[in-house]
Amino acid sequence: MCAVLGKTPDAPLAHAHCTFTRFSSKRPDYDGLVHSMKPVLDGLVKGNVLVDDSYDVIGVPQYLWEYVDRNNGHIQIQVEEE
Repeated sequence: MCAVLGKTPDAPLAHAHCTFTRFSSKRPDYDGLVHSMKPVLDGLVKGNVLVDDSYDVIGVPQYLWEYVDRNNGHIQIQVEEE
């Protein structure tokens, strides 16, 4: 994992695989799930974790959803250098 607890790689990653998991009480449709992660992906670029959010850099990210009760919603971001 390249970004853990506010730590970033020495240089933004030029090739990475990203997995975004949304934990919420309501299952989003796939389009909504993907769209909800766009600001997160942009933040990874702005935070110098990724060079860019283009296909050449991240390919096709994996988007997952898991149920949690209403008061425990959160997201999990996993970035792995390739």
